[in-house]
Amino acid sequence: MPKTNKDIPFAQPRSIFGDFSEEHLNSPDHSDFFIQGYSDKKIKNEHAMAKGKRPPFLLKFRLQYVLSQRADGRADRRKVSEFLKKRYFIVKYDEALDESGKLGIDLTTSPALKDADGNACLAEYLLMACPADMAARWDHENRAAIDAGVSGVLPTQVDINGDPIFTLNEEEFSAPRA
Repeated sequence: MPKTNKDIPFAQPRSIFGDFSEEHLNSPDHSDFFIQGYSDKKIKNEHAMAKGKRPPFLLKFRLQYVLSQRADGRADRRKVSEFLKKRYFIVKYDEALDESGKLGIDLTTSPALKDADGNACLAEYLLMACPADMAARWDHENRAAIDAGVSGVLPTQVDINGDPIFTLNEEEFSAPRA
């Protein structure tokens, strides 16, 4: 007689550190990149959208930690330049802590520090921000490129001459050349 799924034993993997709750997984202590006033609202928005509801918070900016150093500690501003081209700006630590709160974030509860230039940084990452309407535009363009089947580098990147960079997808690459 064939076995059913009910007959097959299943071992639940367990952590040697014990169980954890969903609240703990989404708590500010879980990630070094958590930013009070942004990450908490973004998490609540994502949970609402997963349930098919409207997001409860309107985010004015998109925040992004951007790599600014190589593994050996030397400065590498390539990613920073890429984000600057997309109209992101570098967040100044003191401005983020300003009471008027243009960004509406609180870095005092984050491990972000102030670097020598006054920028908010976390290890080798710089904190950058982009107005929500520009971030929505980039997201729309990236999704359209993915839906169109563009693989590899997205067309928002340019080469040294300012020409868009595209890569051949696997189908085009393997097609016989005339």
